[in-house]
Amino acid sequence: MCRILYISNPTVDVLVGEGWRKLGVGGPAYYGAWAAHALGCRDIYCLGVVGRDDVALVVQGYGSRGVSLVARVVEGCSTRFRLDYTVRPRRTVLECWPGGLLPEVVVEVVESLNPDIVVTSPVYSEVPLRAVRMVSSLAAHHLLDIQGFVRSRGIRVFGELAGSAPYIHVSSDDVWDRGPVEVLGKGSIVVYTKGVDGVDLLVEDGWRSYDLPRIVDADPTGSGDVFSTAFIISVFKGLSPEDAVQEAIRITADFLEEKLEATNKFS
Repeated sequence: MCRILYISNPTVDVLVGEGWRKLGVGGPAYYGAWAAHALGCRDIYCLGVVGRDDVALVVQGYGSRGVSLVARVVEGCSTRFRLDYTVRPRRTVLECWPGGLLPEVVVEVVESLNPDIVVTSPVYSEVPLRAVRMVSSLAAHHLLDIQGFVRSRGIRVFGELAGSAPYIHVSSDDVWDRGPVEVLGKGSIVVYTKGVDGVDLLVEDGWRSYDLPRIVDADPTGSGDVFSTAFIISVFKGLSPEDAVQEAIRITADFLEEKLEATNKFS
């Protein structure tokens, strides 16, 4: 058993791929919860901002994944993205933004819940950088996914993010070239996921590369959140970063196979 807290706005997403389009609830906690359950974490929380227009939809969707919302509710819509998978790297367009979190609120919730694991995964700019460093001082097993910082500020923020969390996840959907990612390795262990091209791990003595033993041709939405969750839970359970990458690859493939089976069942 373990307790995990996601710091991230829930989202309502428009997903576009080759020959398909769909609308649904999303966000790191929504997808990451699949891996959390698979690895025995039953207490799952999400701290973020939700628009009143979407409260019922988000509460129902997150509740179906066993995620308890610790939400700041504001007037209007929740975070809404259009995610276009017909191009690479994926094109992400922000369509509605409800606002973010104060560092003091983030710290208060972390101290109150006292989670074993914290995944800070802003989808845009809802988590101030100062809050990331505060969380790292409170949680030994803290993983930062930088996707929101890249979307809102670009890779120029990498120098500020270096060392801000003990573990950092970067996706090639957000940063196509591995070169800039090396900056993040100053004080952090970095996991760089590359879709079907595998995973790179940056540790103190350099890069390690891992191929995927099986490739599943399914909608990849949420796979990065599943991977990063599986990785940090595996580290929490005592695996080395190298072994945690292997376990996260396995869990992510299981997730994609389940999605593919569900798609085939209803197609």
